[in-house]
Amino acid sequence: MMHHVHYFLRSATDWIFRKRHPGLALIRWALFLAAFLAGGLAFSLTLPFTTGPMNLSYTTDTGPASVITWILLLLVLVLVAVGLWLLFADRKQLARQRVIAVEFRGLHDGGGAALEDAVPDRFDARRDGLVMDVRQGLIDGVIVDPEVAVRKLASLRDQLASRESGRDRRDLRYVVGGIAPVPLLFLAGLLLDDETPVTFMDWDRSARIWRELDGPDDGARFTVSGLDALEDDADAIVLAIGYSFPVDLPAAQARVGDLPVVALTAPSHSTTTHWSEDKQKALSQQLIDVMIAIKGKRAKLIHIFLAAPASLTLRFGTHYDQRLYPRAIVHQYEGGSPSRFSWAIRLPTDALHAASVIPADADPTRD
Repeated sequence: MMHHVHYFLRSATDWIFRKRHPGLALIRWALFLAAFLAGGLAFSLTLPFTTGPMNLSYTTDTGPASVITWILLLLVLVLVAVGLWLLFADRKQLARQRVIAVEFRGLHDGGGAALEDAVPDRFDARRDGLVMDVRQGLIDGVIVDPEVAVRKLASLRDQLASRESGRDRRDLRYVVGGIAPVPLLFLAGLLLDDETPVTFMDWDRSARIWRELDGPDDGARFTVSGLDALEDDADAIVLAIGYSFPVDLPAAQARVGDLPVVALTAPSHSTTTHWSEDKQKALSQQLIDVMIAIKGKRAKLIHIFLAAPASLTLRFGTHYDQRLYPRAIVHQYEGGSPSRFSWAIRLPTDALHAASVIPADADPTRD
């Protein structure tokens, strides 16, 4: 209930303080002034005083009043002209600027609310929706054929390039959100153009709406462990990132073996404490610092086990530099009894230009 109240208050505030177009404001003032002048502005006013009444009158028929009227009429024409010019210039700019809403659907069947319809009104630009639907063969929220999903995601850059063709990057912005398995979201983030501004949104499961990351920063950050003990030139390591939930390390080690572990762990695990843009940026910077440190240790391969909200997973993916960081594999967690990590995605690198799937029955350590 409180989420709906919050959404209503935020929407009402956005409407009250919405951006007023200066061109329309000038035209409104011009129409008001024109209506005022339409009657000839002839009036008479009597003010009673103890010494006798004082008569005030004004007419535009002759004399100085006529000059004032013509000046005011000229002002009306100027206001209308300037207002129309501002509207035309804004329309021209709006035709250039474009917000591309990129939505990833990969967990649940059904239409749901479109991300394109939830793009904030403050982005005064044309909207272009791109839905990457990777839910083929979906059974009980489980993707049974991740290779098809990866092939679909591989077309993301081409689809974005076709929408960006002939446009100045300064006129483009992405609004990105999605609900999909962690490896697919991480790969999707990597495939986004890192030279275009990105606004991340997330699905609020309680309010059942797309939300911006507009919450306060609670100051909570990852605790980093295992980095100092990491030896140089390791063939492979585990990078466990636990935000929403703790990473199931026994299940991870059952999948990849007893490898050195570097862990980024939230002080408290939650699925509702990620609604801050500043917090997510700070957490991303911690991940970047850790990746640079691992690169400095000359580790050759990173097995990434990640438990995080969709928006944070996408953001982490955008920060993975495939040209500079070690090769990486992102693993998919399957709950149940027993819990396990199943298939995984080998991220693209300079040597391997396309992402590929490691099936659940394949050995991920044989990279």
